[in-house]
Amino acid sequence: MDLTNALNSIDTKPVKLWDAEEAKQFYQRLSFSSLNDFHTCPRMWQLSRFKLQRETTIHTAFGHCVGEAVANIAGGMELDDAIFAAFAGWELDFFEEQTKSKKSFAMAVDAIKSFHMLWELSLSDQWEVLLVDGKPAAELGLRVLVGGYAYRGFVDLVLKNKYTGEIAILECKTTGAKEAVEAMYGNSNQSLGYAVFLDKIVPEVSSYQVLHLVYSTSAREWHVFPVHKTILRRANWLRDLVYEVRTLEMYQEDDAFPMRGSGCVSYGRTCYWYGICDNDTSELIPVMPVLEPEDDSKYHYTFTLDELIAQQLENSL
Repeated sequence: MDLTNALNSIDTKPVKLWDAEEAKQFYQRLSFSSLNDFHTCPRMWQLSRFKLQRETTIHTAFGHCVGEAVANIAGGMELDDAIFAAFAGWELDFFEEQTKSKKSFAMAVDAIKSFHMLWELSLSDQWEVLLVDGKPAAELGLRVLVGGYAYRGFVDLVLKNKYTGEIAILECKTTGAKEAVEAMYGNSNQSLGYAVFLDKIVPEVSSYQVLHLVYSTSAREWHVFPVHKTILRRANWLRDLVYEVRTLEMYQEDDAFPMRGSGCVSYGRTCYWYGICDNDTSELIPVMPVLEPEDDSKYHYTFTLDELIAQQLENSL
């Protein structure tokens, strides 16, 4: 069999060279974390859209492990089961450790046990899991369509105050800082966006707060920062999202994504593209990767921008 026939016998998708127009579809899936990268360095954000394999670090593994366990425990799971689920979902070698930031699987278990005590002795007296359409509001996949763009997010857990009926979004974070303060999290756009979605999902509730649960790995203790999200701030979140999309489209139109030095080192790691990011994009991404279709089943609720704006206008009356 000659080479041509051998290649034709392989069941693969055809290879396509760099195409700036086709590349635009890679820019259309947005999230809180991707927009953070966009703010840090638009050029890094652009190139990273085509590096579809995301590297797992001890920081991301620790955060995912603890965050999932927090949601499981608050949702009613027993401590041993929550720890086993954390064990099963750990994404790195179990002996990998970051001594400076005190992050490892063993330290994650320590954080989980500490939260279980906090929940049982304090938070569960006031809060319970919100039921939406008769189902616990846990692991909610949310999406808003802004033209050809889709902003996506996943809420670990939504709680309801047993006495006042107020809704609270549970947002779990970890930090290496010795002292966590509310100002580090109070203006988080991530939780603010979730509140905008909940306005549409639970329109009869107008008062929201976010319970920022922050675990300091240095101090090995939890902090709870309740922050209220006003109607004005929720409406402004939609405005800001439109601004983000406009900026993105401006960069695409000029085929120029600004490069900023603030993104060259993050968490002690040098950017993958450092030293080569000023090369032409066609040299860095010579072959177009395959963008798999979005799995719509991950999203419990999908709204258009107009639908969310209409809900905010109704709230203001």
